[in-house]
Amino acid sequence: MSEENNEEIIAEQTPNRKPLYIALAVVGVLIIGASAFWFYRSRDTGRVVQAPRNITFGDNSSGKVGDNTGEQTVTIQPDQVEKIGLTVETVGETLSSEAMSVAATGVIQPNAYKETPVVSLLGGVLRTVSAELGRNVGKGQSLAVIFSDELSASQSRYLALQTEAQTARQNYDRMARLVADLSRYMELGREHRDPWIESFALFLQGLAAFELGDHEQAIVRSLEAREAANLSGDEVQHGGPLLILAGIAVSNGDHDRAQQLYDESIEVHRRAGEAWGLGIMLSVAAGLRIVRQDFDQARAQASEAMALCQELEDPRGIAWSLEVFAGLMAAGGHPEVAARLWGAADGLLESVGGSLVPTIRWIRDRYFELAKTSLGAGSFEIVRGEGRAMPLSLAIVFAQQQALLPRGPA
Repeated sequence: MSEENNEEIIAEQTPNRKPLYIALAVVGVLIIGASAFWFYRSRDTGRVVQAPRNITFGDNSSGKVGDNTGEQTVTIQPDQVEKIGLTVETVGETLSSEAMSVAATGVIQPNAYKETPVVSLLGGVLRTVSAELGRNVGKGQSLAVIFSDELSASQSRYLALQTEAQTARQNYDRMARLVADLSRYMELGREHRDPWIESFALFLQGLAAFELGDHEQAIVRSLEAREAANLSGDEVQHGGPLLILAGIAVSNGDHDRAQQLYDESIEVHRRAGEAWGLGIMLSVAAGLRIVRQDFDQARAQASEAMALCQELEDPRGIAWSLEVFAGLMAAGGHPEVAARLWGAADGLLESVGGSLVPTIRWIRDRYFELAKTSLGAGSFEIVRGEGRAMPLSLAIVFAQQQALLPRGPA
């Protein structure tokens, strides 16, 4: 009994481990299987794929799939392309047309000196510099003073144009008042049956119409003035209407007719001994001689006109003579001399409140821009400004001496 009991006790104390070993074996197999699955899966999904160099969206209307030649493609059916409104283009490693216009190679780096270059909008001579290197400056601060020929010429031209505009306005107002007053003089002459007054009033009406650009009216009034002059018996009364008619002929390009009328008016004034009118006629006739390249005769008439105006101490007549000399020098290939004389004429007229009348101004209009272009706008205005500041006596001597120069290059 005792031995049997002892064996039973021993049998109960020895555990059965077989189920444990089976369980461990199953777990090991699961772990190995999971590891093998993860290893082979990671090899497929982790393979490095090269980025496509080109992507083509083509029209695959045949429905066939092309061979894989290494080009990565995405195929969209034609109806899908039309439905979503895609534009099919081939792209690759190329710059767009917009980028090509600004493509450049360079290095971007900070401005180590912390400087900003200052570029003047005008060229010229640097007079003073008020800022030093390293100093902080602000908006509106003066950094330097530059003397610019270009700016000086522009300022001179602006002042000249401003003066011309004011003068033109004054002339227009003067002529408008003159036209209004002449009707009263006409009535006065007819009331007293004085053809001299009537002729003079008609001449002034014709002159006003000519300066205002109404050539048709100017011709009518000039012819009426000549008829009244015949009745008055005063030959010199023909001189003014002849001047108007000659000016209109010049405007129309009929130089032969204009020369005939100028010469006739000069003879009328010579016979009458009317020096003031003769000086004016000689000046305008010399202008036409210049146009016709009769420079010797033009020089002689301009010199005589200058002498007469000096004797009469007529500053306007002297200025108009300087105008003719300027035109003579411009036509003769001496633009610098012409610019100086034009400046002298402008300065003299401004000093006495005078202006260029159309009977003289056409000479300047013909040669002014040509001389300016030849000399250069900047230099032209500088020289013209120097002439404006020239004393009158020096300007007269200068004109007479320069007129003797031989003809320059065309």
